[in-house]
Amino acid sequence: MLPDFKLEIGDKALFESKEKLGRGLESPGSSLFLKAETLEGVFGLILLLGVNYFWFEDNPGFLEIHPHPYWFVLLPIAVRYGFTAGIVSGSAACSIQWAILFFLKGQQSVLECLWGQPLVFLLISAGVGFFGEIRRTEHVKQKHDFSCLEKNFSRLLTEYNALVKYKEKKDSEIISQEDTFSSLYKAQEKINSLHETDIYPPLMNLLEQYLAVTSASIYVFTDDKMQLKRVVDLTSDSEETHPEALQADVDPIKEILQKTHMLSISDLTSRPELLPFFKDKIMCAPIRGVRNRPLGVIIINHIPFNRLTLQTFQMLKSISDRCGASIEKARVYQITRKKMVLDEHTGALTYSYLQERFNEEFSRARRYGYTMSVLLFEIQSFYAYDIHLQQKVLVTFKKIIEKKLRNIDLLFHGDDRSQFILALPNTPIWGSRTVRDKLIHEMSEVVFKSEQPVSVKVIGGVAEKSQGMTTYTDLLDAAILDLTFQKKIEENFEYACHSDKSVVLLMVEIMDFEKFSGKLQQNITQIIEPFIRHHLKDNDGLYILENSALYAIFFFNKDIQLINTLAKNIINEIKAFKIKPYDEKTKDLLVLAGALCANSEMNSAKVWKKEVMEVMYNSEVMMLFRYKFDNAKKNNAPLTVMVIEIADYQIFSDEKQNDIITSLSLIFQNMLGDLDIMFYDSAPSRHILFLFQIDIWDAQSMRERILTEVRSFEFKPYMYENKSLQIEAGVAQLYEFITTPESLIDKADDDLRFVKHAWYAFQDAKIKHIPLSLISFQVIHFERISSAVKQDLFQFLEEIFSHYQEDKKKILRCGEDASYLILLPETTYNAATVMDMSISDEIDAFHMHPYRGIEDDMNIQTEVFSYDSEVKTHYQLIRKALDAIK
Repeated sequence: MLPDFKLEIGDKALFESKEKLGRGLESPGSSLFLKAETLEGVFGLILLLGVNYFWFEDNPGFLEIHPHPYWFVLLPIAVRYGFTAGIVSGSAACSIQWAILFFLKGQQSVLECLWGQPLVFLLISAGVGFFGEIRRTEHVKQKHDFSCLEKNFSRLLTEYNALVKYKEKKDSEIISQEDTFSSLYKAQEKINSLHETDIYPPLMNLLEQYLAVTSASIYVFTDDKMQLKRVVDLTSDSEETHPEALQADVDPIKEILQKTHMLSISDLTSRPELLPFFKDKIMCAPIRGVRNRPLGVIIINHIPFNRLTLQTFQMLKSISDRCGASIEKARVYQITRKKMVLDEHTGALTYSYLQERFNEEFSRARRYGYTMSVLLFEIQSFYAYDIHLQQKVLVTFKKIIEKKLRNIDLLFHGDDRSQFILALPNTPIWGSRTVRDKLIHEMSEVVFKSEQPVSVKVIGGVAEKSQGMTTYTDLLDAAILDLTFQKKIEENFEYACHSDKSVVLLMVEIMDFEKFSGKLQQNITQIIEPFIRHHLKDNDGLYILENSALYAIFFFNKDIQLINTLAKNIINEIKAFKIKPYDEKTKDLLVLAGALCANSEMNSAKVWKKEVMEVMYNSEVMMLFRYKFDNAKKNNAPLTVMVIEIADYQIFSDEKQNDIITSLSLIFQNMLGDLDIMFYDSAPSRHILFLFQIDIWDAQSMRERILTEVRSFEFKPYMYENKSLQIEAGVAQLYEFITTPESLIDKADDDLRFVKHAWYAFQDAKIKHIPLSLISFQVIHFERISSAVKQDLFQFLEEIFSHYQEDKKKILRCGEDASYLILLPETTYNAATVMDMSISDEIDAFHMHPYRGIEDDMNIQTEVFSYDSEVKTHYQLIRKALDAIK
């Protein structure tokens, strides 16, 4: 490196001009000047002669003056001008002095004149001139050397200044290049990804930003083929096409991959045979992995000419090397991830493991004939959140789902990170819907902390294994179809609520579709689908759900009356086609249809769908209930009936009655599931709810919530006092001993009558302080009783109970076992305890042995409950008694 200082040509204070340093170099013109120097001493002597003649006439030749005046001329001349001037001046002084001495010959001898003072002038002047000549010659030589040095210095100084400027330019280029490579190194961090598809877009951005590439393509080995992965083309009016694949065994691609070196258009100077290859290319760089293993190539098709520099080559090499390392790392990660069973972040089963484990579970379900369903959850707007919030959402939702899982359930991640897949063996579709609704409700209540609180929306799709499914992918596809429908109904509901356009949802369901064999199902589908599609246009959407048992169609800007007419026409066409799948050929398919237009009062798409299904079910509600009853009986599925009755409905005006029915409908809609049915029985004051997804205990909890909400609905129909609506409800569940739908409704009526008496007795106890007691009775190990004895046992117990409570409406049988509640109004706790002991004594005295083996007596459990101030409602008292026998 050159020193960081600079000299200018004018900075020569140490190098004086030749006027200050004496004579310059000997030149042809200087001989005349030399003669003038020689005559200068002669002229000086002549001048002294004149002075001697005019002013020192009495002392000729200055013989008496010491030092002699001639020395003032001779010595300076000899010293200054050298040997020649000294010897000439000395000769002149010698001659003049001799002439004067000869003129004065009489005073001195000839010998004195010759060897005296004149000869001293000559010798001294010559000697001094000789040494002066040596000094002058040395000075001239040094002057010449100085001149040469000065010229060399000027030349070197010019070169030095040029080098300094070149150094500054190179320093700036080096600094710029260092900054470029430093920023490039940092920018290359963007192409580090564990997913190979995420590498190529930022890679192209690097080529555009740092190499000014306007057209390029990337080819990477995939399944032993060089596949096109990414193209960037910023050239205007470009008609250039990039092949989808390259032949790796054709030169010069083969050379680039095997030798792992770059080729560019500059190689044409030494290798003209590359001209066809570089006809549409500028540079080609290999993408290398570990140990220079070829992974692909980067082809630059267009780049500005001024960017074809060594720096560009170095940057392209750096980018291609980093790309190769990222691709190989992503592939190793994906291979390792596919071998993993559990996801490293959430702990759920991976999607790659689903393909093995789910198929195994599906095959087992087909082999042994048990039911199986699948849930597919999708987190909406998942990729709009940052990566940290995404991970937090996944972990939180996985924990929520995991709490509801049984040991046999399987939770997987979907192929998309925003999805969870839940496999539920031995679970029918109605059970899956219940699980879905509960999980979605819990997920929607979670608020995540970010820049601002975030609530995440989740949509779930459900599907059940059917006879026509042969692989687990068929089951997943059915769940995906249901998920797509759920998203579509949400989208159309939002569209209808935020625009002036109408959207009508028509649903057509084949209620008894699952009863038929796979071949019959296929035949029915092939007949019914053309009927429905015949009435549709291109802009109407048809969704085939429930394994072809349910059809959903969206109509835009259509009158609801026309859609209802269309629904009737579809059903009539199906019946007119005389599809008789039953062995009894006079029996038609059970096909229902309903349609409803979306409006903002429905609050959500779920309510919209529920109301459409209510319209569909209410069209043939009792026929539908009989079908559902038979199906639940066959599959041993929970089916519960709730009878709700308004005691004083008739005292209100018609306007008040309408308000009451509207209020109750809103409450019921928020409580009921998609498959539940509500209809008016004999009068609007009597509602019957068919609940297909909950058991008796959940139904009792729902009853309390419904009636509590009615009483807290701020609806006060009475004019004369601030009094709540007098409403009660009874519930009953389908058990083995219930054989008809009517008997199930009658059982709910029995519960309703019991609850009414409990309410009246509770009011008397609360207001009039009249005692109230309740006895719970249960036969332990009822399952050990033989079926032949069970019916006799019920009659025996009820006869004993009638001795202490004559009103049978105040005795309630709970469930299918020997569990009873006995209501005892106006009875104290002590009196009820005595009655309880008497009942136990009568049973023991009868010596009844209902268990297998006559030596076993009947084992019973009883408990007495009475009203106290801590009990707020009669439902709490009943709940305490039920918990004792639950």
